[in-house]
Amino acid sequence: MRFLPAFGLIMPIVVIASVKTIPDAASEPLLCYVGGTMRPAVEEIAKMYTQKTGREILIDYAESGQLLIKIEQTNKGDLYVSHDPFLGALSRKGFLEKAWVVAGITPVMVVAKGNPKKIKGFTDLGRPGLKLIVTHPEYSMLGHLLPKMAEKAGIKDALYKNVVSETRGGGEAANAVIMGTADASIVWNAVARLRIDKLDTISIDPQYQLLKGVDAISSATFGSMDMGFVRVTMAVLTTSKNNQAAIKFAEFTAGKEASEIWKKFGFTQTEPQIIDKTTDMAVPRGSLFIHCAAGMRKAIDACAKSFEKKSGITVELNFDGSNRLLGQIKLTRKGDIYIPGDAEYGAMAEKEGLADSTTRKVICYLTPVIMVPKGNPLGIKTLNDFLKKGVKIGQGDEKSAAVGKQTIKLLALNNIDRNRWNKNVVLSTPTVNELGAAIKLGTITAAVVWNSIAKDYSDVAETIPFEQLKNIVSTVDGVILASCQNRSAAEAFLNFLVSEEGKKILQDAGYDVVKK
Repeated sequence: MRFLPAFGLIMPIVVIASVKTIPDAASEPLLCYVGGTMRPAVEEIAKMYTQKTGREILIDYAESGQLLIKIEQTNKGDLYVSHDPFLGALSRKGFLEKAWVVAGITPVMVVAKGNPKKIKGFTDLGRPGLKLIVTHPEYSMLGHLLPKMAEKAGIKDALYKNVVSETRGGGEAANAVIMGTADASIVWNAVARLRIDKLDTISIDPQYQLLKGVDAISSATFGSMDMGFVRVTMAVLTTSKNNQAAIKFAEFTAGKEASEIWKKFGFTQTEPQIIDKTTDMAVPRGSLFIHCAAGMRKAIDACAKSFEKKSGITVELNFDGSNRLLGQIKLTRKGDIYIPGDAEYGAMAEKEGLADSTTRKVICYLTPVIMVPKGNPLGIKTLNDFLKKGVKIGQGDEKSAAVGKQTIKLLALNNIDRNRWNKNVVLSTPTVNELGAAIKLGTITAAVVWNSIAKDYSDVAETIPFEQLKNIVSTVDGVILASCQNRSAAEAFLNFLVSEEGKKILQDAGYDVVKK
């Protein structure tokens, strides 16, 4: 896979930021190579920095790939501003000393002012007769993102039938829409912002966007690239003759004052991150430790295996009853993600400062059902029938398992006498999974379990649904813990669970991804 353009004549334009004060004699100008998309923002940041410090910044801008060739050929320069995937290539060529993630860029659709073709969403780009201009994958990261998104939206063939031309960069594509050569294009949000007076911007539907930490591509030149979050980085080069001065400017570019300028020019805001020459340029690596309700074992185990294969991140799973897991988290203050069998437990973790509520994602829904042995020998149809003489009830422990807590709520909702119920209880289990095994062994003759668990025992047991008004469905949330050691990887895993692939795994395992 190639991103670098074929070598040709490079005609850089050098912009020298104005100097307010005369720098110290020992101070020399810093040479900063800047990819074209980032040029306006970096010029303004450089001007501000010069006014504050007296340090002169020389800016040489061109396509990121061309600048990379220039660094390699001249072996000169202090800093390099680019977006992914070029930092990976810089590192592999041995020119990366240290880098700061200063912002991000996000793909958007651009159309002529007034949106004459009435394009409302991403799938509209597949409408017959529409004229599109897109960027070429040999020169542009966007050229690799677009087919992946189009495939996700189910319009890949239709979209590419509408492509009338491919350009080297997003600026050319956006300008073509302004001139009327095309009806629409897909460019970076920062490219669109520069043309806000001549183009309208339309966001790409969230369900068709690529997932951070999950969707990735690899090449020998650039390494593994996270297609769900394209970073803008300021790198200090190993060729710098004034390393400390270069670091100071890079730190300023990644700081609070500069962040307002990045925002002004339409770049996506991001968390601060420092990358050194020993850092892997790939998508988030390392490992995750996940506390997960035992009732979710089958689906989460399958999701973890698929996620590991796609991302390279190792996932360790700890299955137990939801409340017992919460106790372990309190005691150990360890773990990255908590997936209990009911949202109440996640809320409890958040209230005690053990989890970050802003990261919560709804994964699926667990529906309680009645499970009895095959043939239903005791004729059980409702919870009232659990009170019959001779019925051996198994239930989840309300102090350990989410299904146990839910069972107590169901007894109240269905007006079941707790004392009469308790007389027939012969088994209390810390997890819901053990109830299915007990039915199979004949230890119990009735239990309330999740629908997904009942499905696993369909060869030896029967499932009896509750009336809709007599049931309480549990919402399963995933939340990142305060003790998380790998937040980017944790976010990536939660994103995977709610992706189309994750939802399919959940559905195939018998879990409801839509509340019934």
